[in-house]
Amino acid sequence: MNINSIIAFFVFLLCMSLVLVSSCQKVPKPTKNGEGPLALKVMEGIPAPQYHKPIKRWVATHMDKLAVGGVVLKNGEVKKISIEGCMGCHSDPDNFCNHCHDYVGVKRVEAKTQ
Repeated sequence: MNINSIIAFFVFLLCMSLVLVSSCQKVPKPTKNGEGPLALKVMEGIPAPQYHKPIKRWVATHMDKLAVGGVVLKNGEVKKISIEGCMGCHSDPDNFCNHCHDYVGVKRVEAKTQ
């Protein structure tokens, strides 16, 4: 290989790197009542259940809770939960659940049709 071939190769690599970096976009994280296409619109006037708090913990563990079918409340009572129960407030998964699910790359929630 001569020096011109080596220089041409590195110029090519630099150009390709610049194309890749310049075409990347930061996707904003889905946020409650946020802005943008992934904003989570929460129903007004309906308070979140106590077991959703703190919300960061709920976001991280809600699928585990659904898998076992319940949560333990502060008073020791076990509250049974199911995906069908979630649909009371989160009735349109494409405009709520799936914004986060798509963002983190996990299975989408399918809306139940009757």
